[in-house]
Amino acid sequence: MNSKITISFIIIAYNEERSIARCLSAILAQNNLTNYEVVVVDDGSKDRTAHIVAEHAKKNTNVILHRLVPNQGRGAARAAGVKIARGDYFAFVDADTILPTHWLDTCLGYMDRYDSVGGIAVPDGDVNYVYTAFNLDPKVAAQSTIVTGNNGFYKRKVFENFNFDIKLREGEDVAFNHQMRSSNFKIYSINSLVVEHREAKTFGESVKWLYQSGVGASRQLKQFKKIRLPDLAYFGFLFICVTSVLSSFFFHAYVFLVVPVLYIFFTSLLHLYTKFTFHVRDIHNYFGAILVNSILIASYYSGRTTGVFITKATRPSGIKKIMLCFDFEGKRGMPFDAKYNVVQTANYLLNILQQYHVKAVFFVVGKIIEEHPDLIKEIARDGHEIALHGYEHEHLDKFTEEELAEFGKNLVHAGDLLEEITGKRPTGFRAPFLEHATLNALHLSSILKQEGYVWTSNQSIRHEREFLKPKGLPFAKLLMMSKMVRTLLFVLLNWRFLATSSVGSTSRVRVFANLRWLLDGAPLFSKNGLIEIHAHAPFDCEMVGLPRPDEPTSQILLDYAVDTFVIKTPVVRPE
Repeated sequence: MNSKITISFIIIAYNEERSIARCLSAILAQNNLTNYEVVVVDDGSKDRTAHIVAEHAKKNTNVILHRLVPNQGRGAARAAGVKIARGDYFAFVDADTILPTHWLDTCLGYMDRYDSVGGIAVPDGDVNYVYTAFNLDPKVAAQSTIVTGNNGFYKRKVFENFNFDIKLREGEDVAFNHQMRSSNFKIYSINSLVVEHREAKTFGESVKWLYQSGVGASRQLKQFKKIRLPDLAYFGFLFICVTSVLSSFFFHAYVFLVVPVLYIFFTSLLHLYTKFTFHVRDIHNYFGAILVNSILIASYYSGRTTGVFITKATRPSGIKKIMLCFDFEGKRGMPFDAKYNVVQTANYLLNILQQYHVKAVFFVVGKIIEEHPDLIKEIARDGHEIALHGYEHEHLDKFTEEELAEFGKNLVHAGDLLEEITGKRPTGFRAPFLEHATLNALHLSSILKQEGYVWTSNQSIRHEREFLKPKGLPFAKLLMMSKMVRTLLFVLLNWRFLATSSVGSTSRVRVFANLRWLLDGAPLFSKNGLIEIHAHAPFDCEMVGLPRPDEPTSQILLDYAVDTFVIKTPVVRPE
């Protein structure tokens, strides 16, 4: 295998024994294909998909098979492919997609202007069975998702801050498009790049797929609140159903109940018109196509209705910036000289972070960098950011100017050592014991700015969810529904900031300025030229069961910790 991988093709497959070989052959036939790998993620297939891929891997070492057992869904499969891939560019291809030989060259030609591009799959997935069964002539029509998962080309940097949502069994590419656009990535659909889409689903499988797509579409509408043409069609169906039922009740004329069926036939006809070219010679096929497509649309509308009641808007990682942080102090942060195995703790945390595809910030005491360079290298290799948390976890608020100067020298030494180990100097700092007032000391601020620090994290903000969830407070869900109650609780939990001089305004009415700051959700602010980020991680010890590491931490606490490590305000991160 080539030592330097430029292009990583990622194929997700579930029971695709009828199409996976064609897909692989089309990828391997790409023009100018060098320095590549093909990662096939078999998502718990029950047929011969994995066996066929394994046979290809024996003949071509650039083909890699990765198996997920049991089936975990499209989002998890794509995310697994991202973790494995090593290329500078990621090319996602579905197993039922056949790329033209110029696909790779065409996509690369757009990457100087865009972060992600893709072609147009023909025919569209929702009419693929109709296309196969009735041999219709498909149109090249614009797609509602700019870059679809069946053929999408991405720069690696797109995945540095977020990945596909592992909880989504469908619609993961739609959600990822929203993530990219929310993060200001440039994405583009190449309408001239036509890709052949050959699904091998049976009629029953197609009905089930359209139903699942309907459920997912309702979830997407809740989550992103963006109305698309399919949403308008469904709203029309709901309106027709309601008016038909009411009309039949008030006028005692059950003929009105036929109207929703007629609406489905009408939308089926329009749908086929937008997807296929009409030919008089094929007129006998259209009657059957309209009937079959009507059943598929009815299944889709059924899924939409179900989705209204059973789905909830998920919180994809790319829309809200996640800043999970740990004060990595070792035994220096433990009370009463409690035992602390820093290597064991770090490995446990790294495994959890890897499991949830989350990147974190480790606020490391300088002495640990000296004592455990291999551990620091492993943290950096996993893609986590390392910031400094003092040199020996000292009380900076008690330091004299001379002691601060000595501390500054130690800070420079720790930064030099970190750069030697990881190749990157620290740009973030958190004062030990969260002594945020010390940050106003001109000498310390000048040291940080001189050494290239651009952000600090010294505010211990508490969130209302932290108070309501783990305590099992009665009516917690009801309270969380009220924005006013949540805001009031947030202010009460952080009341100590009202009288401090480290936040809000420097005016004489500081208390009112700080109150307004809390009512606004404690947004980030700049102090002495350093951005202050309120990263709060109250569970860094609890996640590893400290101070009693022999007792396992409950899964409920782990799930809650993962769920609440989110800062609502935009996080300013250094490049």
